Amino acid sequence: MPLYELFCMARPALARPDAAQLIRNIAGAVLSRDGVLTDIKSFGDRQLAYTIKRPGQRYEEAFMWQIDFAAPPSVLDNLKHLLKVDNRIIRYVFLKREPFKPLPTTYKVARQADKQLTSQQ
Repeated sequence: MPLYELFCMARPALARPDAAQLIRNIAGAVLSRDGVLTDIKSFGDRQLAYTIKRPGQRYEEAFMWQIDFAAPPSVLDNLKHLLKVDNRIIRYVFLKREPFKPLPTTYKVARQADKQLTSQQ
């Protein structure tokens, strides 16, 4: 399964229960489609580098959060729909991450150490 990061900006001063429910909804959508959450980060209300305009509104700060997850690519369409219809979301972006490199086995590590020792003698 590919690894993804979802970074979201929501309306500022979002009540704590509303923010938790918003994150819970997105995380639940990932989990319900055989995804695995690897990390959830909340950055709180942050000042934006520039003003974001929406019809009848201007945002100079936003509540920011990030979810890292592994899921089938088909999950992204559902998440995009959930984020578009939620009026609390200002902006969002999905990033595809590189998969983790497998850790070397103890046999490989021991063999490399043995090579280094024999080359030094």
